[in-house]
Amino acid sequence: MVSSIIIGSKSVAQLKENLAASDLSLSEEQMERLHQVSKPHLPYPEKFIARNARNMFSPDVP
Repeated sequence: MVSSIIIGSKSVAQLKENLAASDLSLSEEQMERLHQVSKPHLPYPEKFIARNARNMFSPDVP
């Protein structure tokens, strides 16, 4: 995964605020919560494939 910060400052004060925000650290609980609330909604057929991938792609299933 690649993470990046985009800074578009219009003033020195705003630049300082943006740079300070890059030092932000989140706890494991906060990261887990963010992952939960930002999980993408998978419409059909992605949801179907995700639920059935084990059966669809397993060589053991006839």
